[in-house]
This record gives sequence, structure tokens and C-alpha cells, in this order.
Amino acid sequence: MNIPLDKSVYLICGDDEFRVDTAARELINALVPKEDQEFGLEKIDARGVEVIEGTLELIKNIRDTLFANDLFGSSEKTLWLLETPFLANERLIKSDDVKEALTPLIEQIKKGLPEGSRLVVSTSKINRTQPFYKAIKAKGYVLDFGSNLRQNEREQAAEIFISESLPKVGLKMDAKTIRRFVQRAGADFRQLHSELNKLACYCGDRKEATVEDVDEIITAASVSEIWDFTDAFASRNAAKLALQIRKQLNQGENAIRLTTSILSCVSTMLFLRDAIDKGWATPANRSINWSDIPEDVDTGLALSEKDIRKTLTGFRAQKTFEQACLWKTSELRAARHHVLALREALVSCQIPEETLLNLYLIRALGTRNKPANSRKV
Repeated sequence: MNIPLDKSVYLICGDDEFRVDTAARELINALVPKEDQEFGLEKIDARGVEVIEGTLELIKNIRDTLFANDLFGSSEKTLWLLETPFLANERLIKSDDVKEALTPLIEQIKKGLPEGSRLVVSTSKINRTQPFYKAIKAKGYVLDFGSNLRQNEREQAAEIFISESLPKVGLKMDAKTIRRFVQRAGADFRQLHSELNKLACYCGDRKEATVEDVDEIITAASVSEIWDFTDAFASRNAAKLALQIRKQLNQGENAIRLTTSILSCVSTMLFLRDAIDKGWATPANRSINWSDIPEDVDTGLALSEKDIRKTLTGFRAQKTFEQACLWKTSELRAARHHVLALREALVSCQIPEETLLNLYLIRALGTRNKPANSRKV
């Protein structure tokens, strides 16, 4: 963690509570050695403070801690404030009483805290237009992990997190393996941390993890499990698809849900394949560049609940673009016909589900020849 230690005020914020808490603890330990924390550190957990009276009392406690004389004779004191309500709760933010109580504290932050006093604020909920936030940003240090990140932004942040965490567990991964790790484990940082430590134990003395290691040991998120299934289909990999069909059913997955996921996959690729052919979709760096879309199509997409331009981002955009290039439009239309027939068969036939899934989906794959379009993202 590369945070300057010469500031008197710090703010660590963002949606991901694990990253915020981890960074705050690392900062606290860097500012106040553990042997000095008994008298040199005070911690106020403000979670649950939701009323004006409680918030006023909280602000008073903050000021008393930062500005009162130290009874124990310590030359330095650090206050760690967790989940500050007046940074996020709109009712409290708009309260005149809260604004009045905060003003002296904000002014003191702007002027500088008393020598030896430090304030560390960590919170997952924040209004970045607040004067308190702006004062810390101007005079202190803000580590902001972001809020309401798009899917591709979460994936990129997760990949950076993995890259930075690898030395801590004594592992190496190439970029492809890191992408696969994130794609399989998801972008929840607490889960990523847990899975990375598990992978390190699995690899043992072998210090470099591979894609095969990730697939073998990393627990897939539920969305990722279905992704493995649809990925096998979209890649036109019949052997992998057959294995995935058995795996999904053995895990108790519903055959109708599997069929629906394939139908959605085919519909996405069909639109994308058509967009590629018409020049609306072109490869970009880990994404898709959309341009020259007719006005009526653009309006229709914007009004739809699942605008592919917004939902298909990051690694999955890259992967889906490459997969769409493996199909012709006519092949995707034929595949959709077979998948719809499969859905009907599942509710009307007495044949085992695994047999039906294999029969119709392998038929839907067709015969794979050379890619219909070899452009890469």
C-alpha cells in the first residue's frame, strides 16, 4: 500500500468493504505501531448512528478526542472513525444542526489538526459533494476505491488487486491466468482474497499458477458456473460442452435454466454477429467499440432492459466478440431453432434430461469450419 504517512487526515472509501477495511488497518498499523495502540489509538465505530442526536454526540466525541489534552501524556494520538453517518445519510447531511456542529471540525481540518493528532476515516458509503469530504481531499489524503463501478471497471480493479496480492502469497501468474481467476471467482474482493490464499496452498512449492490450476481449485461463483457452460457452447467445443452438461446436472442445476442461458447466449451472439457484419461493432482494447448504428436500432437498444452495449463489457465483451466470430449468422439462427426445440422437448418428452441436452445442443453446434471472421479484440 503506497499511502504517504505525513498527513494528519485520511479518508479511505468505496463500495467494497473488504478493501476499505484492509487498507484502513494497514494504514493504522503504519501510523501507530501495535505496541503504541493501547494509548495512542482511539477507535469509534459509528455504524448504527442514524439519528440527529446521536450524530451530534458523535461529532462532539470526535472533536474532544482530536483537540482535548491527552491525560496519559502521549505526544501523538490517532482517531480511527469507521462508517461515518454524516458522510452518507442524506437526512443527516441536510440537517442544520449537523451542519452547524460539523463546521468547526471542517474549519480545523482546513487549518490543520493540532500537532500529533491524526484522523483516519474509513467508510463504504459516502457523498462526495459534502464539505467534510472536500476538506479532507484538499488538506489530507483520500484513497477512493470507487462506487457504483461498471462491470468492466470491477473486473479491472479485481485484476489489479490480484496482481498486487500475488507477492504477499508468494505466487506468480501471467495476465491470462489472472483474467481467468477473476472471471471464475468473481469481483468480490473478500472472496478473491480467500480464493488466492487457497490457490497458493494448492500450488505449494510450485510458485507459478496456471489456468489449469485456477480451473481445478478455484470455487466458481454461481454466475461463473453458468458462464463455463455457455462458454463451452459459444466456443463450439463439443467435448467441453458434454462435460459441462453432466457437471451442471450433477450439481443440481435445472435443465430449463441451462437451456434458457444458452438461448440468451445465442441471441447475444446473433445480434453481435450481425453488428460485426454491418460494421457497427469493432474490436477495442478488452471491449467492443460501437459506432454507426442506425438511429432506430440505437433507440431500441437504449429503451431495452438489457442494452448489450452496457451489459457486455470487459473480459466478457472480448470473449463474446471472439466467439461470435466463430459463427455465421445462418448458423446462429439454426442453433436458436435447435435450442427452442430442446426447450419444448424438455417439457414434453420422457427422455432423460442429459440425453436431450446433449442431443439438441451438440446438434446446435453444427460443424465448425474456419472462423467466420478472424478479427481479434
